Amino acid sequence: MIRPMDDMQRINELLRDPRIFPHISCDRCDIETFLAPENGLYLGAYDGDTNVGFFIIQQVNSVTVEIHTIIDPSYWGKSIIFAKEVLEWIFSETTMSKVITFVPEYNRKAASLAERAGMEIEGVIKRSFLKNGELHNQLIYGIGK
Repeated sequence: MIRPMDDMQRINELLRDPRIFPHISCDRCDIETFLAPENGLYLGAYDGDTNVGFFIIQQVNSVTVEIHTIIDPSYWGKSIIFAKEVLEWIFSETTMSKVITFVPEYNRKAASLAERAGMEIEGVIKRSFLKNGELHNQLIYGIGK
């Protein structure tokens, strides 16, 4: 189940989880000081009453939002359920008609989730993500209403 979430303590706890942080951070991010942005809509992913992650939705313009996914690793097998639910929520509960996300090309798990949720590669931002001392391309995934 997807629903709005404002528990910033839980959000930051998940972001700093050592099982999650390496997948979402670049070389210049520090796990001790890494904080969630305050200017976004947080949609929690719930298994019953248990929060298992969240999606951050940030408005890009009047029709487009950028989305990022943080799911507890013990629920990674169910991430696709939450990803499809959050896209449905965005398209039914907002006036947005486009959702995009940026995925470093080496992150096959994130790319697979985006693709299984129905998103397609719409572009590439070359050499734009620094990980392990190497610059990587980011793939721009998108889906429309």
